[in-house]
Amino acid sequence: EFSAMVRKDFPDMPLLIQSSDRTNKIDAKKLGAGFLDKRSPTLAQDFRKILNEVFYFGDYRVTNGKNPNVYKIKSLSSLVDTFTELPADVVVENIRNGQLCRWLRARTDIKLANGLSELNTVGADIETTKIQIIELIKKYRKWNHRGSITAYSPKYFKDYSNFSKIGGGSIGGKARGLAFIDKSLAAYFNVNKYPGINVSIPATLVLATDLFDSFINDNDLLEFAAKPDLTNQQVVDRFIQYNLPEETLEPIREFIQQIKVPLAVRSSSVLEDSLYQPFAGIYATIMLPNDHPDEDVRYNNLLYAVKCLYASTYFREPKSYIKNTNYHIEDEKMAVVIQEVVGKRRGDRFYPDFSGVARSYNYYPFGGSKAEEGVVSLATGLGKIIVDGGQSITYSPANPMVLPQYNTVDDYLKNSQHEMWAIQMGLDEFIDINNEEQYLTKVDLKTAEEDGVLLYTGSTYIPENHQIYDGISRYGPRVITFAHILKNNVFPLNDLIKDLLKIGEHAVGAPVEIEFSVTLGSDSPYPANFGFLQVRPCTGKGELIEVQFDRFTEASVFCQSDQILGNGEITDIKDILFVKPDKFDPAKTPLIANEIGEFNKKLKKKLSPYLLAGPGRWGSSESWLGIPVQWDQIDNAKVMIETSHSKMSPDPSQGSHFFHNITSLRIGYFTIPPKSKTSMIDWDWLRRQPFVEETDYVRHVRFDSGFMIKMDGRTGKGVILKPGIMGVMSRMFPI
Repeated sequence: EFSAMVRKDFPDMPLLIQSSDRTNKIDAKKLGAGFLDKRSPTLAQDFRKILNEVFYFGDYRVTNGKNPNVYKIKSLSSLVDTFTELPADVVVENIRNGQLCRWLRARTDIKLANGLSELNTVGADIETTKIQIIELIKKYRKWNHRGSITAYSPKYFKDYSNFSKIGGGSIGGKARGLAFIDKSLAAYFNVNKYPGINVSIPATLVLATDLFDSFINDNDLLEFAAKPDLTNQQVVDRFIQYNLPEETLEPIREFIQQIKVPLAVRSSSVLEDSLYQPFAGIYATIMLPNDHPDEDVRYNNLLYAVKCLYASTYFREPKSYIKNTNYHIEDEKMAVVIQEVVGKRRGDRFYPDFSGVARSYNYYPFGGSKAEEGVVSLATGLGKIIVDGGQSITYSPANPMVLPQYNTVDDYLKNSQHEMWAIQMGLDEFIDINNEEQYLTKVDLKTAEEDGVLLYTGSTYIPENHQIYDGISRYGPRVITFAHILKNNVFPLNDLIKDLLKIGEHAVGAPVEIEFSVTLGSDSPYPANFGFLQVRPCTGKGELIEVQFDRFTEASVFCQSDQILGNGEITDIKDILFVKPDKFDPAKTPLIANEIGEFNKKLKKKLSPYLLAGPGRWGSSESWLGIPVQWDQIDNAKVMIETSHSKMSPDPSQGSHFFHNITSLRIGYFTIPPKSKTSMIDWDWLRRQPFVEETDYVRHVRFDSGFMIKMDGRTGKGVILKPGIMGVMSRMFPI
């Protein structure tokens, strides 16, 4: 009676009735339950048989209708293969009778069993239903393998695994972070909250570090590549002479046969994206169109790109960067991440609707926002413009309608994004890709509008009344504002980012930075593809001290700011390099960067750390936004000052790789905003000091005693006291 009651409420529930009265076997059979005779001499064997056949712990058996063949299914992979071969009526019947769902639940594939149980097969076309069943099983397998790293095979990569690898050893920091966040998304992301939005990492193939070791060792490259005086071109020229390890060639050929969209070939070194030495943007990233009709061209381009990535391990910039860490160049090993680019083709270009970088910790709180509320940078097209420190929209997730860099209409017109990056498609032949931008192209807003990507990101400027209106329905110049997304919420980007940052923080156990790209479907705002490109920890928060500006006399202060990075006290800097304000010319910023690089070499030989001061964003790739110094040009700087200038006063960049590396290496960074009442730099005093050497744009000054530099990481306040008098000040006003 109890079994009958259970069967009534749960028709698919497997049942076993045990009894020493063999006549109960008849009633058990009527209920569809297994029967176990307690007095059977083969009790254990009988029990095992019932577990396999009634409770479905054994192979799943499918009979091909009138065909006597019995198919034994051991896994979901064989289930898909078998169901593909079987007639539709046989496949559908296995769902309707509940037997397959019982077998799946016994294997703990409960999510898939529930999905199949809820599939409506009544009155449906059985051929269509069969396709739905097989696709549901494939989708579940792919979901179930999220975050797992499987050995590459063409079929598995195409149908089930978003993340595969070739070779052994480490997959590197970037790839490890991707696999980790993919698993976290599968576990914690609420897909029902964002229907129609696919949030996942792009399809990813990793060449593990054992392959890098084989390439370096088999070709005896380490001694050559580690030489400090080599140019990057010399390293590349040597590396491309050799073949990749034999075990990579066939899998890469199979991979290139499957994937017909553009590829991002990225570094993933063992030191990259670690907690305290993120190495962000230090190594190369190469974008490949991957659309040439000749498979051999696409295959050779990918092999060439991998060798260029290997070579970038020994470029000058990484060598300089590693010297500032506790590692040596021989400690570094390079894995390579090959990813599908998020986006879609528009004419002869390929790019996403927009990209972004989000941080869960904001080093420059603005508009009443708090540091722990985070910060987001957005730009149309590829995210290169953000990580290179170019023009983008910046806002706090707590208040997405406040854009601190745009107080007036003129600010929008001057500082908003005017062009974007895309991958150039349809190139006829192989081109030398030592230049990372070889296959990239810049697109103006007129072209972007023709491609349809400004519908939700663009606004319109009306000159007649000097106003900017949301959207692009009016006639007039376009301005990138993301108004429809941030203000009108036509796409739930802000809520999505806040959820993803929480998941990232929970998974990493620390504040995080994420990179992403979004492609909206033709039926925007849904469906959409949100590509999770990267996650790394934010760093730079150590033991904190207190700085109060009112403790120092005006005459003692060289520089003070309430927008600083870093924490602690520095007293050993006696040298300062600064860009002469009266000589500064935005058109000459590349030349200024070279002059700073030459001073840097001299000071590095003398083991003299220095203070660096100049206008605009340090390290920006956009020369009109700042001075485009590379790491090997400033790697001996210990504190940097970013000042405003009448010809250049962009907002601080938080999304760039340069910015991230400043925080990880604990380099102090002072920002002096224009017209600030709480931040200043005493240029008049500095100009009066005798100098050691100067060039057209840069001057080097050395003092007998060091600057006193104090940085408060909690409040973002910092002060630099002038040499010679700061000792008195520190005794008078101890901190």
